[in-house]
Amino acid sequence: MMIKIVHEDKSPAKGLQQFFKQLLKLQEIDALFLPVRLKESNSIMPSLVTDPERIEDAVPFSPAFPINSARMVSRLSYKASKRKTAVVLRPCEMRAFIELVKLKQGSRQELILIGIDCPKALTSSDYAAYTKKDPLEDDAYIEAIFSQKIETLNGFQFSTACDTCENPFPVNTDISILLHGVDLSDGMIAESKSDDGRLLLESLKMPEAESPENRDETMMQIKEANSKANKIMMEDIGARTDSIVKLNTFFDQCINCYNCRNMCPVCYCKECVFNTDVFNHQPVQYLQWAEKKGVSSCPQIRCFIILPGWRI
Repeated sequence: MMIKIVHEDKSPAKGLQQFFKQLLKLQEIDALFLPVRLKESNSIMPSLVTDPERIEDAVPFSPAFPINSARMVSRLSYKASKRKTAVVLRPCEMRAFIELVKLKQGSRQELILIGIDCPKALTSSDYAAYTKKDPLEDDAYIEAIFSQKIETLNGFQFSTACDTCENPFPVNTDISILLHGVDLSDGMIAESKSDDGRLLLESLKMPEAESPENRDETMMQIKEANSKANKIMMEDIGARTDSIVKLNTFFDQCINCYNCRNMCPVCYCKECVFNTDVFNHQPVQYLQWAEKKGVSSCPQIRCFIILPGWRI
């Protein structure tokens, strides 16, 4: 089943907010988890909303992507709450959450998974600078991204992970919100992908829509372009890491801050081996390494938890 998401002002952003507001008012839904612009700043953070009136601050389509929300959704779902929560996730977040479900770190039982076509993202530092440099209004950003008219955003490059992602489309969802290949002047499209999703869309009593004619072609073009960029990136990384010497050079800026581990959505262990005595070497060992090599860098152990280019 497909329905049309429209707003009387022909505003995609307001149309989405209206759609989510109506969804939250349904008796079947107790809360919505989605990106919200904080009132006290320009920051956009994943938030749990229970008041339909606060949906006016929701911004699911923006270049802000401070964290992968999959881990937060796993915290909301790993035990029964007897509440139904609809969660709005980017494709990469959705894939990460599904992996956590496989690892028994979360459950779909009390969730409605709403996937969106990826609106791309800037790095956190670039986004902070972008907000101070005449940022686009929400509607203008949606139009620019999904009409594929821009390759940079006010001079800022989109994240490499976004430009090389081969699957920037919603999967494993109950409801998918479609923008690629859709005439946005006529509204967006919400498509049910499960019985639960279909029942919710029927309850909204919104006008039905037909499958967009240009979507498959648009998706293929994006996939081909991103796959080409991904291949170039992987070949570059392979050439720079094809020996132990090159691998050490590749990671020579690593200071074992473990931010890669902390940000990875599927690093869920309560106690990580890198925080145990496994790498708490005896003083004499450090001296022996230095004597053997003449010089030995500290810290000794590079953190190879996540290699660049790997992603869900």
